[in-house]
Amino acid sequence: MDLIREIKKANLKEFLLRQGFKFQGDLTLCPFHSDTKASLSVSNKDGVWLWHCFGCNKGGSIIDFVMEKEGVSEREVINRLKKEFNLDGSEIQKPRKVAEYPYLDESGNLLFKIIRYHPKSFQADRKMKGVRQVLYRLPEVLRAEEVWLVEGEKDADNLSKLGLVATTAPFGVNHWKDEFSDALKGKKVRICLDIGTEKLAERRAASITRAGASEVKIIGLPGLEKEGQDISDWIEMQDSKTNEELREWLGALAAETPAYELPGGSLKVKNSFLNTYINSVSEVTDAPEVFILFSALGLLSGICNKHFFYYPRKTPLNLYILLLAPSTFYRKSVTIDIATDYLNEVDKNLLLPESFTSEALLEILSKHNRGLLTWRELIQVKEFQFGSEYNRGLPSLLTDLFDFKPRLRRWTKGEGETTIEEPILSILAAGISTWLVENLKKIDFQGGIWTRFLFVPVEEVETRKFRLPQEFSLNEKVVEKLKKLNALEPQRMNLSKIYPLLERWGEKHQEQTLRLDNDLLKASFQRLEVALLKIACLLQLAGNESTTVEPETFQQAAKIIEWLKRRLPEFFEEEVRFTESERALIKIKKLLRREDKLSKGGILRRAHLPARAVDEALKQLMEEEQVKIVSLPPTQKGGRPGRVYQYIGEEEENQFV
Repeated sequence: MDLIREIKKANLKEFLLRQGFKFQGDLTLCPFHSDTKASLSVSNKDGVWLWHCFGCNKGGSIIDFVMEKEGVSEREVINRLKKEFNLDGSEIQKPRKVAEYPYLDESGNLLFKIIRYHPKSFQADRKMKGVRQVLYRLPEVLRAEEVWLVEGEKDADNLSKLGLVATTAPFGVNHWKDEFSDALKGKKVRICLDIGTEKLAERRAASITRAGASEVKIIGLPGLEKEGQDISDWIEMQDSKTNEELREWLGALAAETPAYELPGGSLKVKNSFLNTYINSVSEVTDAPEVFILFSALGLLSGICNKHFFYYPRKTPLNLYILLLAPSTFYRKSVTIDIATDYLNEVDKNLLLPESFTSEALLEILSKHNRGLLTWRELIQVKEFQFGSEYNRGLPSLLTDLFDFKPRLRRWTKGEGETTIEEPILSILAAGISTWLVENLKKIDFQGGIWTRFLFVPVEEVETRKFRLPQEFSLNEKVVEKLKKLNALEPQRMNLSKIYPLLERWGEKHQEQTLRLDNDLLKASFQRLEVALLKIACLLQLAGNESTTVEPETFQQAAKIIEWLKRRLPEFFEEEVRFTESERALIKIKKLLRREDKLSKGGILRRAHLPARAVDEALKQLMEEEQVKIVSLPPTQKGGRPGRVYQYIGEEEENQFV
């Protein structure tokens, strides 16, 4: 009798119920993190009970659960569960060594070994604390142009027998470290993990893509269906084929598989710090990557107490970032929460309060003249915009701060004069797009506070999966880097190498701004040139603490700005309209551009507009000859011919691609 197999077949749910766990269906609270909702799921697959927590991402069999909860050895757990379930049979056999996998550095020197035992378990041949960890078969990986990333060392060895270069991480790909991705820069990477680990494969693909791999593909193997099956099982199934035939087959599968694309489009930033930050935060939330990127930039702007000179005034490294998304995008606040956690770890004095009077903010900044201010859902902004007594003086105060005056003096109630030297105030806000744009025209958006923000819009999508972090462990590399940056003294930035690039970009920027007929967009675009320079400085600082901004860094910052420019016109074009008919017109035109042809029912389902508004908009578009009706042939069953609407108008001039 296979004792371990019998133990894993024991009913895990009944076992946990006896331990005092309460279930909602197959879900219960996870004991391994501060769980406030049922995140731990149990299931029976092929007779074996398994558990998985969607909050902390831990999981396994009943043996793994007890080992994790009680902190005891596998052998002790097996003998204990054997008695728990009244299983007959001999004591568990002593583990038997079946393989050794050496891990070598770039020069082929041994760093450590991973030892495989039967029953299946793994152990290093030495204590791993302080030992450098690398990819398996690292010297071969560094020489290769194409590398296969698999689950374990056995899989890598089996692929090596076919003539392919393959690798894995110590103790499996689930224990991936960011530095492993660096060894795969410039290479074609084929990821082929176990069945049932698709999400893990996507996370590894994202990490490797950001690190600069030339191409990343996630390979599926035909014939594998059961969870846990791997490429070694696939090779065994093809016992009638030679190694050369299997190698050619895998090559054909790789050729027909599309390359992996990072979510969020083509926005890719070559910066080791930001890559580490995005990888770390992506593990705990599926917030759009652009939100994570800009929250990291906002965090850096609060940390870096440096400044550069930009005629005619001195400008600190500040970014005022406003994340815009529909109200159901709760994840924009998550990215702010995580940035706040990092800042709190580095220097609590840099975290400015969310609720304050103008006098209180002045008092704080007079003692410590920089920091990160976070606004969730723009609650405070809404208060002072519409004349709340609590923050009545805030607009003029923030405008003063945004103007970067070398010295700010304000008279406060009963305190006399307060002086702030070179104030720095980085603002990272999560806003509801609909509310924001409907009220923008009620304030001075051409010269007032809103033109100071860097807008980051995200389009609404039909399917959203929310996975908010239950427990977030700060990445040590990120904390160490931020502390290092925080300790740097303020100093002048040398921008001589990028001034010619800035001038050429500015000329193009001004030409495009003149073509805009939207006042709100025009005002926002006027801020992008300065924001470009700030982002370039922050990218350079995050990379190597250099005070000279290189042209390549400037080009990376320009990519971010161009990304914003492409999205801002479309974002504001629809939202800034204030009548129902104008909104319906824009929304239907956008739908027809994207879908080419749609029936009236299809438009109603997708546009979520009243039928009356749809009728009026379609009538106007047909009168303007931007839309035409196309008749469809009758159905085979003798039904009446159908009608669809087709967009035939030209793209508008102010749509930049």
